[in-house]
Amino acid sequence: DEVDWEDADSVGSDELLDTKLPANNNTQTPKPITIDMNAPTKANAKKKRKRSARRMYRFHSLPPHLQSLLLEIQRSHLLTLSSRAIQISKCCSNLEVLHVANSLVPSQNS
Repeated sequence: DEVDWEDADSVGSDELLDTKLPANNNTQTPKPITIDMNAPTKANAKKKRKRSARRMYRFHSLPPHLQSLLLEIQRSHLLTLSSRAIQISKCCSNLEVLHVANSLVPSQNS
């Protein structure tokens, strides 16, 4: 089941140039067409929409105490991420660390 593929430029390019174009497009030349076989299909797009809709339904179908627990977990996670970003920023603004980092960068003259 081997498929013979040919380049778009060589397949029928002479035939395309010999055909007459309509009177209003005489200056245009035919261009090769490329088809992307990996493009997403409509079926895949529909599946993604259904999955996100199901997730929302699952969250809203939980009991209220579990919904609030999940929200608190998410908020605490965001808080830890922001506090880590602040800590890293403070460490990187230390003058000694900046001088060491600057000395590790190669100079343009060497």
